[in-house]
Amino acid sequence: MIAEIVRRKTPYFFLASRDGKRFLLLYRPYLPFEGEGLPFDAFYFASNALYHLRKELERDLAQFDAKPYSGNLKKLFADLGCGKILRQTLLAIPGCGTRTALDALELVPGTEEVLPTTAVADLCRDCGRCVAACPTGALQGGFDRARCLRDRMDRPASGGIEGSPFLLGCDRCQAVCPHNSGRTTAVPTACLPWQTPEHLVDALLAGKKALAGLGEAIGTNYVRPTRLALLAIAFWKDSRPDLVARFLAHPSEEVRLQAAKALDQ
Repeated sequence: MIAEIVRRKTPYFFLASRDGKRFLLLYRPYLPFEGEGLPFDAFYFASNALYHLRKELERDLAQFDAKPYSGNLKKLFADLGCGKILRQTLLAIPGCGTRTALDALELVPGTEEVLPTTAVADLCRDCGRCVAACPTGALQGGFDRARCLRDRMDRPASGGIEGSPFLLGCDRCQAVCPHNSGRTTAVPTACLPWQTPEHLVDALLAGKKALAGLGEAIGTNYVRPTRLALLAIAFWKDSRPDLVARFLAHPSEEVRLQAAKALDQ
């Protein structure tokens, strides 16, 4: 019955149990955007869409006491046999690779299950492509979170995000992962208003209202104007000093100081 309800909204789910608890595991595959003009990874658009789907299913499954799962999603998927955590700490899902957004609901116990029909191949042992591709060496000898460019997006003024192809982090380990080989790219039609650096800087200087549409697309938790402006400065300080100079007119003193500092280096 649960599977029937969920299939009305999405084909991308598993239903599994462990230790007397039952979980609805939701995932949303996505394709990387083609071209390099857009400073946002496609993941954020998929993650936001999945968040809203999970909220809908939480209401639809209220009779099963559905509530959001608050633990480690990658570990939950792996522990339930619905994916494998790889060397770069990403989760590979059978038939989808690592480019998926994840979410989950905890439900009342039951016997109904929907599980993968195939397993994820163990390719990490003899691969090492992600280790070689990482621009900061974060995968040398294991995963070093402090050196990962995804982690640095939360600390925009402390070291910047040099070497990242995206404003909100990095995607290089996924780009070279054999689990993602053969997958195509997608045109970023959902985010055309912010497809160029110039358009994004215009919006950042115009204020929060100008970023409302971006918040609807990738989630308001990522669209904090001051933090985005600081990330943009760190992102473009070497390649686009002309864009950094525009932040000298930003209303935030912190942003103006960081822009001046970046231009003086």
